[in-house]
This record gives sequence, structure tokens and C-alpha cells, in this order.
Amino acid sequence: MTGKTYHQITSYDRHRMKNHAVDWKNQPAIHKVYPGMDYRYLPRPENLPQVSVRDAASPFEQKPEGYQVTIERLSVILALAYGITGRVQAGKKEYFFRSAPSAGGLYPVEVYLAAGNVSGLPPGLYHYDVAGLGLCRLRSENIMYDADRCIGAATEAAGPELSFFLTGITFRSAWKYKARAFRYILMDTGHVLENLLMTLRAEGLSATVHYDIDREASDLLLGCDPKREICFACVRISGSGAPSSTPAAPLSPLPQNILDAGKVCEKEEVFDEIEQITLAASRLPEPGTSPPPMWKRLEVTPDSWQSIEPPSSPALSDFSITIVRRRSRRNFVQKELPGATFNGILDILSNHSKREQPVRPPYGACVSTGLLVQNVAGISPGFYICDFQNNLFGKVREGLFNDAMATACLDQQWLQNAALHFCFMTDLGQLNEICGPRGYQYALLEAGRLGEAVYLAATTFGLGCCGVGALYDGEAKGLLSLGPDSALLYLVAAGPIKADF
Repeated sequence: MTGKTYHQITSYDRHRMKNHAVDWKNQPAIHKVYPGMDYRYLPRPENLPQVSVRDAASPFEQKPEGYQVTIERLSVILALAYGITGRVQAGKKEYFFRSAPSAGGLYPVEVYLAAGNVSGLPPGLYHYDVAGLGLCRLRSENIMYDADRCIGAATEAAGPELSFFLTGITFRSAWKYKARAFRYILMDTGHVLENLLMTLRAEGLSATVHYDIDREASDLLLGCDPKREICFACVRISGSGAPSSTPAAPLSPLPQNILDAGKVCEKEEVFDEIEQITLAASRLPEPGTSPPPMWKRLEVTPDSWQSIEPPSSPALSDFSITIVRRRSRRNFVQKELPGATFNGILDILSNHSKREQPVRPPYGACVSTGLLVQNVAGISPGFYICDFQNNLFGKVREGLFNDAMATACLDQQWLQNAALHFCFMTDLGQLNEICGPRGYQYALLEAGRLGEAVYLAATTFGLGCCGVGALYDGEAKGLLSLGPDSALLYLVAAGPIKADF
């Protein structure tokens, strides 16, 4: 199965929508636990990094000489990347907010770390327990060589100090979204991934991002049941020159009780479409040419370009505060967005898009960012395309599109009042041609990362923001006049909202 085929099979059509009822008696658990395993509480996160969101989105710099990750700094990194940032009581039930958004509040993403040189933490493999604010130790041996094997980096001279692995538990999302859930799991992974990368940049660390995970190797290392949990991304923090550890013996499989921890409810339904696309995407792409900028393949050509002008005044809050304050807010009001704020958001996304990607292919080229401008000072309403590499945005055509896009997004009329709709788009045919089925994963992961960058940019400027992955795919594509193989993957609305009281 190709990404294009999966996308078409799971597309929504208002005339052929199936019943979307969920089984509330079989609701999946949103926290993965390992009863009886070695557990370590993390220190309370303190001394949060004080940098702007713009700086946190900037390209990585060289790590300061002598800097070593400590257990205290690791606690900060994990808390900002995927920690609990608030709670609310609804009746007899308590709900928790996390630093990253999740479709339906289902939180399919799990975070693991392979620690090789973290001060205060013995080497080994750990699972991050979000609810318990701690680490569960799954392997006690030095597994940095095996961690590098998962990303094809086992022959590098410098072993990693620390590698983060991001996985998705499929039924957590499929419980509600059925076969379409694979889309949301990837975008949710992108949300967490962007938080993690921004946090590492704020901490002064440098990292590389890897989407081409060897599934068999990662299943063995992490103890994932391949029918339940899939590793989608790795973030690697390089060491100080020591070679990767060479194992004395092949890595042993983890015991069955660890594999069983991926079971999230009593009755887990398997969806053939998800199994087929994950199987197809398990094959790594052949080396080849990199895709050109995606906007050039969408058959939408701007008739004029404008420069993205960084704002002269800094953002109101720093990155750490913004992470804690971020929420999905959609009570938009029809109020004009200042031009400086508009440029400030685009400037943050432009910085994000220039972050170095030293591994092949350049994942950012797999997605194009479009804008539906409704109410921005000095910018005429219309459909625009962004060229972040050159700090430009170009007008494709004028007009007011919010009402029609709200209708295409399952008639969610709150979208009408947003000042901006960010549209993350791709050419599914080109992705498959160059990258194979893995290209579909690249695009959705990147869409999630860009969406989270919009969330944080909007929050730092005091705006509301809310992502939408549920849409009538054909209607949205037609509204934007995209090419035959193109698709709108993800829409994120932003703009002024009603004041909170």
C-alpha cells in the first residue's frame, strides 16, 4: 500500500460517512505502565530555560564545551517536551493537559530514552512515565550501540550521550478515529517532536532528527509489540567523541510482561488499513534525489511575493512559559490581527524551517505551508503560499475562504472567525515516487511539527490556536484548487479570541 492509497481509503466524504460511535466501556488507558519494574522519580523541574520561542525554533548551535546532560536537566527536557501542564475537574473525573496537543485528547505517543552519559542516571533504556513523573528502567546494560543501529548510525565514531525514541500506540487513537487514526498518531508525534527539539535548542544542546527507523531493531530495543506500538522518530544528542559501545552479545528480547504493557484496553480492534500502511512503510527508501520545494508541485503559483519581516519588538513570553500556557483555544472573534504579529508568527515558522536536517532526505521539503488570510492588517484576504527558505509568502488568489473551509472541516463553524488558517499540504504522488511509503510518514510528522510551531507562536503573541485533522478531504482539496495527487493534511487556525474570565 502507498501513502496515497491509504490517504484515499481513509478520506472523509460527507455523503459516505460511516457511524463514528465509540465504545466508552472499552476506552483505552492513556498512560503506559510497567508493574514491578525498576522505577526512578525525576527531580522537580527547576531553572527552566529562558529563551524566546523564536530562539527555541532557530537552527541548532554547537554545544558549549564541557556541557553534560544531568538528571536535573533531563527532567526539564521531558517536562517541557511532553509533561503535564495543567488539570481540570469535570464531574467526578480529572483531566490533564500536556505540553503537546493531541487529537481527541488520546495521547498515543510514548517517549523512551537510551542513556549513555547522563550525570546521575545509570546507563540503560528508560521509558518516560508522564503520570508518575519518573523513568522506568527497561534495560540496565549500555545499549547506545543498539540505539544507533535503529537509525543506521552504528558505524559513527562518536556515540550518542542520549537518544530519544518516540513511538505511537495505534489503538489509543484508532479507538475513536478507526482506520484514519494513523494520520493523527503521526501528527501527534510531530507535536511532541517539535517540543522536544525546541527544548533541546533552548537548553543549548544540538541534536539530529531521524525518521528512518529500522522497525525490527527498534521493536527489539524498546520492547514494542509491533502490532500495537510503532517507533516513528529518534532524536540523537551526540557524545564527546567516544565510540558507540559494541555489545558483547546480541541484544536479548525483553520479557513478555514488557511487551504486554502496550495493551491499552481489554478489546483492541485491528484495522487492516493501518496494518498495511505500517507494513509498507517499514521498508526504508532507496537513496535518491531530494524532493524539490513542495509548493512547486501543488499546481498553485503565487502571482506576487512579499517579504516576511521579523517584528522589531520581542515576543511577550519566553519559551518555557509558552509551553505551560499552550492550550487548544478556538473561541475566535472577528478582530483584526496586527501586521507585526502576523509577521512575527511567520518569522518563527521561517526559523523553524531552517533548522538543520543533516540526514537524508530533507524532511521539511515534504510539506508546503499555505495560508488563508481572513483578517490581518495590511494583508488582503486570500490564499497564500509560504517560501520559508527565502523568507517570503506569495498570494495565489484573493478572496474570503474561511466560511467554505469551515464547511469542508466537518462543518466546524468556529473556524469562520479565525484570522488565519495555516494549511499544511503535500503531493502524495511525488512523495511515493521519491521516498516510497515512508514519504507519507515524513509529511505527516512534518505537518505535526509545523502545527506545534504555530501553536507556540500563537500562544506567545496571546492568540488562540486550534488544529483540525478532521475534514472532508476532497472538499478541502477542491477549495484550494490543489493538483490531482495533492492533499491538505492538517489545518491549524489562529487569531484573536474572547478574553478569558
